[in-house]
Amino acid sequence: MSDNRNKENRKEIKDGDGKPFGAPDNHGLFDGGEPDFDKYAQMEAPPEMEASMIRYKISHASQLRRERQHRTIYRITAGIAAMFLLYFGFTKFDTPLFHEVPTLVTVTVNEDAIKQIAFPDGSMATVSPGSVLRYPETFTKTERRIYLDKGEAFFEVAKDPKRPFRVASGELQTTALGTSFTVQYNPSVRREKVNLYTGKVSVENISKQRNISPIVLTPGKSYEFLDGDVVLSDFNPVGNNPVAKGLVFENVPFDEAMYRISSWYGINLLFDRENTKRRWINGNFNNKKIEDIFFILSNTYDLQFTKTDSLTYKIMMTKK
Repeated sequence: MSDNRNKENRKEIKDGDGKPFGAPDNHGLFDGGEPDFDKYAQMEAPPEMEASMIRYKISHASQLRRERQHRTIYRITAGIAAMFLLYFGFTKFDTPLFHEVPTLVTVTVNEDAIKQIAFPDGSMATVSPGSVLRYPETFTKTERRIYLDKGEAFFEVAKDPKRPFRVASGELQTTALGTSFTVQYNPSVRREKVNLYTGKVSVENISKQRNISPIVLTPGKSYEFLDGDVVLSDFNPVGNNPVAKGLVFENVPFDEAMYRISSWYGINLLFDRENTKRRWINGNFNNKKIEDIFFILSNTYDLQFTKTDSLTYKIMMTKK
């Protein structure tokens, strides 16, 4: 009897559709043992699956659109770069963008010599002792620029209207087309001066901290920049190239003579400009020791020279 009950318990329990209880519902897709693809195609996906598919399609479309935009930008950029290279290739790189910085030649003149320099354009410079001057090995197509870092130089400029000749010294820049002039620069006392002998020059202050208009000089005119002030004056332009003459003074203003002596000997001479502005210096001081020059000036012009340090002398008037 117990065996009969066990057999009954082992019988499969059928559900209402005649399937074993717990068997998966295939919705009739596999009736008869084969999948029914027509019924599978008619099935509707759950709402959450449809929303996920829509988001995926939108994201995929956006990604494709971005990729197309990037490809378009790349093609445009590549085209512009190709045109740029072709243009500069055909023009043989004849543009300032590809010009190399010119190599500068530095000339330092000994304190016992006068040096003459021939520039690439045919212009000439006579440079005083103790001066430092720089110039390019080759001038550019737009200008001829010289740098006077210290001392004095007399320039004889070859005419070239298309390339102005410019001398930069401290805060000043002197521009000429074809002329002769001197530029003096004493960094220790912040003094610069331009004397025009022939032609015409324009002198301008290139410091961004000052608002000073350019001034055009005519022969016999001087432009002096001292301690931030501009002083215009006259001089006698007779006797070209004063640097070549050396320390030969013929009715030269006192301050001009003292600044030139200090530049040639690499010293500083301090004096009161107001008390000496009406004094003029005459004489030949070439090939003399600085002590001998002081002795001559002291006895001729009633001056007293007092040494304050190894390179500085203070000048006092002994008589009024």
